[in-house]
Amino acid sequence: MVLPKAETPVRITAPFGSGILQAQTFEAHGGVVVERALDVGRTERARYEPLGRDRGIVRGDDPVEITGRGYRVRGTGFTLDPDTGDLDLIGPTRLVAGVREAAR
Repeated sequence: MVLPKAETPVRITAPFGSGILQAQTFEAHGGVVVERALDVGRTERARYEPLGRDRGIVRGDDPVEITGRGYRVRGTGFTLDPDTGDLDLIGPTRLVAGVREAAR
């Protein structure tokens, strides 16, 4: 799935997915990968939930790890705004690798 509305498109891939078209809900599982430019997030499952007319949010409640140029961070869940591409970690977060470590 590609979310094209953000300035930099967001690509979401997973081995399995299911949903209900009329309810505008969708769940992906089996190892979800979210990519935006050089940033990559990995988690076991994520779901799309409608918020109102033509709006929705992608949520994940399982542990997530996000890597990018010079960093790697872990959290206990996330939200992703399809319109902006902003990904916010939920719960306690932990920086796993900083600029020096990630360059190795």
